[in-house]
Amino acid sequence: MKKEQPLRPRPQLKEARLNAFPKTTIAAFAGKIGLTEKYVISVEVGRRDPSLAIVIRWLSVLGPNATLALFRPLPHFDDYLVRLAELQRLDPQALKLPSPQIAA
Repeated sequence: MKKEQPLRPRPQLKEARLNAFPKTTIAAFAGKIGLTEKYVISVEVGRRDPSLAIVIRWLSVLGPNATLALFRPLPHFDDYLVRLAELQRLDPQALKLPSPQIAA
C-alpha cells in the first residue's frame, strides 16, 4: 500500500490566483496554464509538487508580481536554488566552455 505523503499546503498560491483572477473558476484558470482543475487543486493543497516547467507557466499567468516563494515548500527547488546561487558566485571564466573545434 502506498504511503500518503504529508500535505504541504500553499495558501499563498491560492490567494495569488484569487487576487489575479477573482471571477475565474479553478477550471478556467487551470486551462490558462494547460493543467486540469484537479492538478491545480492538488498543488494548492500541497498534495503534489509541480515541475519547474509548470511553475514557470503558472507564474507567467499570475503576472509580474508572482514569485517562486508562492510554491514553497518545494525541497527539490530549494536545493536547486542553493546550487544556482553557488554558481553565481563563481568567476564567469570558470564556467566558460571551450569553443567546439570544427574539422576542415
